[in-house]
Amino acid sequence: MMSGERSDLDLVSDLKTQGDDNKKRNAAFDEIYKRYGGDIRRYCRSRLNNTSYVDDAVQDTFIVLIRSPEKIPVDGERFNLKTYLLKCAQNMCRNLQRHANSGFRDNHEQLFPENATLNPEREPEEKDPRIDILREELDDLSDKLRRPLELHLIDKKEIKTCAEMLGISEKEFRTRLRLGKSRLKTSMNQGRKSV
Repeated sequence: MMSGERSDLDLVSDLKTQGDDNKKRNAAFDEIYKRYGGDIRRYCRSRLNNTSYVDDAVQDTFIVLIRSPEKIPVDGERFNLKTYLLKCAQNMCRNLQRHANSGFRDNHEQLFPENATLNPEREPEEKDPRIDILREELDDLSDKLRRPLELHLIDKKEIKTCAEMLGISEKEFRTRLRLGKSRLKTSMNQGRKSV
């Protein structure tokens, strides 16, 4: 943090300000977004393939700050706003992935049925029940091991691309992929789940 910049703790304190001081809260929110908006967007982009889902996840992450600033865990010296925001973004991305994988179509067609005929050839996708089991098991892994599996096995991205997205070497990516597969296999064998 450069001199003159306010600390995250001060900004969160301003967000929690009660009363008519909207200017102070708005300025704190703007500064937090300016500081961490790019990081949150990059994280969401690495987790989600759909651009509109990325936008939704980023918005929802920052809406948490506006709606419930009192729930931000401030632990004094250990407080890290970026970590908190990344955890919120992680949860938002997981929710959106579950939504996307649930077989549920965007409710646009339900709200505007007259537009549903614009693409009559589009058949509803059948949902593979094994995906839910795999997602549950993947959610139990750490991000460090889960992300390589999601990117390479589920999203079908090349190893070089995956490594670049995660900001690690290809060798490190392969190591995480191997370890993630091993842990996933062990976890699934212990739970006697088959995919």
